[in-house]
Amino acid sequence: MKKVLLIGSGCTATQVSDYSYHKTGWTIVTINHGWLAYPEYDYWVAPTDYAGKKDPDAGDRFVGWDEYIIAQNAYGGEWECGMGITLAAAYWALHTIKPSVIGFLGCDMNYTPGKNGETAFYGIGIDVQNNGCPDPFAMAARYSIKDPIEKLYTRFADMAALKNCDVVNFSKIEKTLLPYKKTTPDYLRRTTEDRHGTKLK
Repeated sequence: MKKVLLIGSGCTATQVSDYSYHKTGWTIVTINHGWLAYPEYDYWVAPTDYAGKKDPDAGDRFVGWDEYIIAQNAYGGEWECGMGITLAAAYWALHTIKPSVIGFLGCDMNYTPGKNGETAFYGIGIDVQNNGCPDPFAMAARYSIKDPIEKLYTRFADMAALKNCDVVNFSKIEKTLLPYKKTTPDYLRRTTEDRHGTKLK
């Protein structure tokens, strides 16, 4: 069973340390600054105009526009899939790795500032610093997309379902714009035991 964990730059990205993802067979795909939360990632997805800290040791693990655009085109193109890099990474993982489940961390799009003004796990988000607005909201305004978060992310879940891939949110934060069921990685073991009476290997 192929399992993918996507790690974004949200404050819940650090929750990756709460579970042994790699040891239990998860492929780790990080997005933008997400690689800083888990430097032992398998893949790192970032756009051409990424202005944050880059991993000099990424090598073949880096996935750029020329790779993830292929996946987006397979599912209707950038406009239909959404312009955000998190969605691009999700479609790339679905298309390339072909997993049975994709879990999200650090992708809640909750930009409520922490006590020190932080909007991301590494501090104040680069997009907030430079543009005064989180990227998903800027994307919505730029492309005049109505209700972009729910519609675009729900669309991804629908596309994943067609490929028999479950989509879930592993973050422990209550306020989230990610329209996926909240659960833990253990739900896979419980689900398998319920269905087959045996533990997932």
